[in-house]
Amino acid sequence: MNTAVAPARAPSSSAPAPRYAALGRRIAQARLALRWPQREAAGYCDIGAGTWANYESGIARPSRERLRRIARLLDVDYHELAVLADYEESTQGQQLVPVSPASAALVRAFSRLPGRVQRLLLQLSKPLVEEMDAGAQEEPEQEPDDDAEP
Repeated sequence: MNTAVAPARAPSSSAPAPRYAALGRRIAQARLALRWPQREAAGYCDIGAGTWANYESGIARPSRERLRRIARLLDVDYHELAVLADYEESTQGQQLVPVSPASAALVRAFSRLPGRVQRLLLQLSKPLVEEMDAGAQEEPEQEPDDDAEP
């Protein structure tokens, strides 16, 4: 009777990386910089340690709202995480408009607000923005130049 056993196969190294591996690595990097265990970071975000582990392994991605909380908690730019989570497109290589330091600070403060507060502020500011847009579209009337030649 032949009792030979086939050698065990080594795991394939060509297995695809989890879809959100880059996001997971960035979250883990920021957490480790704060020297927090996964369980502690998960507790600060009111989620289970297993869910947090799934985020860091790249198996799952947090919802946008949860991603905002994680970004605030870890003091990481939300846009950076949102790009890695495929919620937003990268602006890398695009021509960006220069913004004053005060405007940049305002945008950062706005991005740290809870989603419901952001939506309320946007709703309240909509009439003002529409008014500003309408004013920008109107051509300013030019005064006739008395010195102009006919």
